[in-house]
Amino acid sequence: MALPPHLQNSNEAATGVPGVDGLWEDGEWVSWGVVVQEREDRFGDDNVYECLLAVAIDYEYSTDRHFPVYGELGEIYAERRFSVERHPPGHQGSDGRIGDVLVEIKTISPHKTNKTVRIKRAGNFGALIVVKFDRDYRVDAKVITRKNLPKGNGKWINVKWDDIRCERKDFEAKPPKLADPLSRY
Repeated sequence: MALPPHLQNSNEAATGVPGVDGLWEDGEWVSWGVVVQEREDRFGDDNVYECLLAVAIDYEYSTDRHFPVYGELGEIYAERRFSVERHPPGHQGSDGRIGDVLVEIKTISPHKTNKTVRIKRAGNFGALIVVKFDRDYRVDAKVITRKNLPKGNGKWINVKWDDIRCERKDFEAKPPKLADPLSRY
């Protein structure tokens, strides 16, 4: 992520303080270049996840209210961590896919005291990804295949975070089969 042209080579770009080209963090100056590089290493050029999370945290601290964005944050996190190819907004039945497996993504917000998600038993998915934000906004995720979801009757399945054993290896996306370039000769 590069700074806008009018802020490049500007000491004020980092701190707003003339002559200071960095940030004061944990008792030392950190150059703006290091901060930008760490952000790019962690999130790539597209730092939407980081920005949305920062807005949600700032909103809560400013208003003492929860900002309803954790579902989207959970989907972005799952997309990056598990290489989920998300469906377009409004798609019915599942949130995306990993390879040929349709996945449903549910998020536990940091404000939820019950660490359980609820999904429709009739949903069109082969695996469930549960993303959990703790009270300190740390995030983790687990995957469970549909065949290993709790059995029972009724319209809904309740899944507890602590009962999920991560099963990513059970449905890991396979690399695409590429045609042999010499096959036509």
